[in-house]
Amino acid sequence: LALSSFMISKTGQPGETGTAFERLGNYAERNLPQLGKLLGTDAEDVRKRLKEDYVGTFQEIGEALAAMPVSERPDMVKLFGLEGKKIMDPIIADIEAGTGELQDAIGKAMDPSDVKVGWDKVVLHTIKDADLRAIEELPAIGQGIDQAKAETANKVVFQTENGYKGGHYDHFNNFFKAIRTKSQLTADVMFAVQSAAPALLSYKSYQSGLPVYWDSEKLKISKNRKRR
Repeated sequence: LALSSFMISKTGQPGETGTAFERLGNYAERNLPQLGKLLGTDAEDVRKRLKEDYVGTFQEIGEALAAMPVSERPDMVKLFGLEGKKIMDPIIADIEAGTGELQDAIGKAMDPSDVKVGWDKVVLHTIKDADLRAIEELPAIGQGIDQAKAETANKVVFQTENGYKGGHYDHFNNFFKAIRTKSQLTADVMFAVQSAAPALLSYKSYQSGLPVYWDSEKLKISKNRKRR
């Protein structure tokens, strides 16, 4: 969370930041011996450090690189990948400038009181009567949301559970945990495409004043409306 918020503050592009994190982790795994030399240790110790303190380890790597003359630094693209370099460059620059922005981000991420929920319920209004059988399936794929309650045929309320820290906390926590443990993401690439594409195309339709037909099976725009 700390490294993510730090990077987003620098790039303003959360989507690209996620890709960069994935590439950085992949390249780190490939180049453990080289990273070990930078930290004065061996590959196995670097692997252990990354599992125990991902952000702190890359901060140490950044400090080691910042202490080196630019001419003596290793090829950053070969060591971290092009996307990974986009993460390491701001870290090194922050250390060299002594601004401490990354350290401030780490401090905020470690402070539980800084995690706040901006909402406690979601209200779904439907044009047609809601299909409660379908809605009842939603808690199985969501996090932190209690059973949906239908107030009317066209109004359904989703209330958050007690202690819920918010969607961003769940999303980032699951993302980084999956990278560290190579486990399944709750919201993988397919989930993202299926969720984002219709929303973006709805905006395109709104701007153009024309209908846009989306084929959810082939995941592409269709020329004609799909008949049911």
